[in-house]
Amino acid sequence: MLGRPHKLRRQAGELEEASDRGLGEDEEGNEDGERLACAVCGRIVALERHGFTIDGSARHERVNPGGHRFRFRCFSRTQGLVGHGDWVAEHTWFAGYRWKIMLCGGCGVHLGWAFDGVSPFWALIEDRLTRG
Repeated sequence: MLGRPHKLRRQAGELEEASDRGLGEDEEGNEDGERLACAVCGRIVALERHGFTIDGSARHERVNPGGHRFRFRCFSRTQGLVGHGDWVAEHTWFAGYRWKIMLCGGCGVHLGWAFDGVSPFWALIEDRLTRG
């Protein structure tokens, strides 16, 4: 198995990160181009088949309040990521969602964000990913 994903779930009214489920032995992504990895250290963080559509697309481009432009892809499942900081409702790119910075669990580089709302998902920055 490739490791454990970060899955968002609610328990006793609190949102927490859990590592209770792997990508699954039948979902390891052995097909060419299926695995997506951190471009810095090569840690597998997502599979293509777990793309998540929000606001009509799985791919988005947004600018943060600091003026930094990001192109990112959304996923319903990930693995090997570590949350950094608190959940934030301000400056969200998706109405009704809070966000948290997500770092590569292997090297610590900023790979994207987790979003908590009706359907939790992860947004991973395209130029920080490579085929694994």
